[in-house]
Amino acid sequence: MHVMMRSHPTMRLRPILKTLALAGILSSLPVQAESIDLLTAFRLASEHDPQIAAAREQLQADREQLPQARSLILPQIGLQADANRIWQDQSLGDAPPFPIPDDSVSYNTYTVGVGLTQALFRPDSYIRQRQARSVIDQAEINYRLAQQQLALRVAESYFRVLEAQDAVTTFDAEVRAIERQLQRSERAFELGAGTVTDVNEARARMDGARAQRVAAQSELRIARESLRRIIETPFEHVSGVGAEFDPEPPQPADAEAWATLAEQHNLQVQLAQSGLELASSEIRRSRTQRLPQVDLVANYGRSYQGDGANPTLGTSVEVDQASIGVQLSVPLYTGGAISSQVRAASAQREVTYNQLLSAKREAAIGAESAYLGLLANMERVRALEQALRSITSMEESVQRGLELGLRTTLDLLNVQRERFQTERELAAARYGYLLTYMQLQAVVGEPLDEELFALVNRYLMVNQ
Repeated sequence: MHVMMRSHPTMRLRPILKTLALAGILSSLPVQAESIDLLTAFRLASEHDPQIAAAREQLQADREQLPQARSLILPQIGLQADANRIWQDQSLGDAPPFPIPDDSVSYNTYTVGVGLTQALFRPDSYIRQRQARSVIDQAEINYRLAQQQLALRVAESYFRVLEAQDAVTTFDAEVRAIERQLQRSERAFELGAGTVTDVNEARARMDGARAQRVAAQSELRIARESLRRIIETPFEHVSGVGAEFDPEPPQPADAEAWATLAEQHNLQVQLAQSGLELASSEIRRSRTQRLPQVDLVANYGRSYQGDGANPTLGTSVEVDQASIGVQLSVPLYTGGAISSQVRAASAQREVTYNQLLSAKREAAIGAESAYLGLLANMERVRALEQALRSITSMEESVQRGLELGLRTTLDLLNVQRERFQTERELAAARYGYLLTYMQLQAVVGEPLDEELFALVNRYLMVNQ
């Protein structure tokens, strides 16, 4: 059975798995009401993970920077109003033509007005809009990174539980097998056909297997608790069945090609690239502060003064006033602040440029490492499958030899222990292959989303 994996936007990926029906050769535990599958675990984790929630809210907050930057080139309208009580002592003497006696007056004044400012030429405001878009791009990449990291945490924890379940299952089977051999050795010893050495050896092996089973059970409890804390939901088992597993190498079959993909599409590289663009725009914005700024300014207002404001006329005064004009502002000398800001922005651009180079290098190394790790796990799976077939055949031969008196109980216990150990290693290698495949997908920028989890999960659920 072959599974077609999703294609990369720049290079199609041939199917690298003939089947994703993994879950180990021995993890066929009964599915109970408390069981969960991989897709359910991912969905629960996505709902409850605080890092995802924080990244989501940060994205929402950063998206508000664009309307804030856009507002700088839109009309700014304000209302101004004031009310005052004036007390005034006046002494005008006998100045002609109308002598006014000394007097004290008081009156009220009221003013209300509307002002409008429209930016006509502000280069830094347009650059701020582009910077806001870069900030939003970074927030979106950070959100995708948080999703990617959560997906890997869920997969790692899920496969760890599966591996622990397999270990407990194999140790249970090993203890039962040793118990049968112990009973057989004790009967043979009682009948005089066996030796006390066979009995003691079987007992020692059983004690050792029981101790290992206790350790495996403890590891299973720890693995379950780790997954439970990620999904914040109690469960008893994770779903998994035994099935044939025939991994294929990823395509393209070239580590350098995967490194190139990672240098182009890795999320950390994209984040560094966005940071470089933001730093470059900051240099341009700093330089625009030397340029003039031109605004259209318009005002309309009405003022009122009470009767005491004009003792000559003895009446109140109302004035309506409107104005419109263009305001020019040119920085002539700022104490070197603008030049300093330009130098600082240039240095920061060099920082982000080197961060981009470092991100590309790390992405390439990560892609090559994941690719080679995937190949190693694939070869390990095939080698262990062949080893398991050989050991199983050898166990049958030793069993027949024991019945004919040509082999000892110790020989059978040794080969059985090797078989159970190989089964555990094979299950771990299969999970390692799948996890490394997901890591390779992540390092080249492929989304580890519900589509991928549903694909893997569908084969996890085969024959359940």
